[in-house]
Amino acid sequence: MITAYKHSQTQEIVHTELDQTASWINVVDPNWEEIETLINRYDIPEDFIRDPLDSEESARVDYDDDTRYSLIILDLPVVNDTNLKVLSFITIPLGIIIGNKKIITVCNVENEFLDNFARQNVNLHFHSR
Repeated sequence: MITAYKHSQTQEIVHTELDQTASWINVVDPNWEEIETLINRYDIPEDFIRDPLDSEESARVDYDDDTRYSLIILDLPVVNDTNLKVLSFITIPLGIIIGNKKIITVCNVENEFLDNFARQNVNLHFHSR
């Protein structure tokens, strides 16, 4: 699933079409067609999208000289649903791709962190923040 966001006239984060006006693109458990769309439309290296989808991927930073995209992979804690008697957490990789006036987040599962982030009044033009 791909969700695109941009700033409205009042600087609020709003949903938009997947086009060049999108400032933030949130990708959750994409299928092959969605991955191909992102690669072709935004010229993103394929491994920058696929690596965060690997549950065994570790936290790291990478940069592609050709496309000028940076990849940051974080270990994001989420509640472990397998044991309902004890509250426990596991970590999943969250990829943050920054470049060409875009922020693209890639994760295998939906998570509260990014859902809450979409509701905050955050300026998407400051990519390093």
